[in-house]
Amino acid sequence: MNLVWSTARAVADEAVGTARALRELGRAGLIGPVRPDRLARMATAAVRYRLSVAAGYEAGAARHPDRPAIVDDDGTLTFGELHERTDRLAKALAASGVGEGTRVGVLCRNHRGPVEMQIAVGKLGADVVLFNTGMSAGQRADVVDELGVHTLLADAEFTDLPDSCRVVRDLTDLIARGGPGPLPFRPTGGHTI
Repeated sequence: MNLVWSTARAVADEAVGTARALRELGRAGLIGPVRPDRLARMATAAVRYRLSVAAGYEAGAARHPDRPAIVDDDGTLTFGELHERTDRLAKALAASGVGEGTRVGVLCRNHRGPVEMQIAVGKLGADVVLFNTGMSAGQRADVVDELGVHTLLADAEFTDLPDSCRVVRDLTDLIARGGPGPLPFRPTGGHTI
């Protein structure tokens, strides 16, 4: 009987703690009521992309499509705009051979490009390789070869990039071009390396 009582007590304590945490998150404005249609799209994002960058931004687009998601030197992108742009980018990447099991590198400073690339790659189930901006050209080449990087997004300031992978300097054309067909509904969860 004591085991049953202590288990019930532990469950009750956990429920009270969760309720308190939810109340505080609500007071802070981090959570709140959600329209049922948006809640369904948020749940779909979680099922589709699991616990990933793509799932987080997809849920943001479902819940708050008109709220700012990224603010950089080029202006503001809302969650809805980011969703549309990364869908087109993912389709363009898929048309170039990026998909599950492929690795895409990111060698960028702080701007929308690396975020958009990570989301788009996540929508395809590919892996993202984040490069240290302090790496030498030789180190970059070693990482590309060792990890089999298919495509590398690199800011213009980074020169002496390896010839063994496709180098993309700007996502504008890829996003504008898009690609054919739908994105995979539930791609294998990619990794961040």
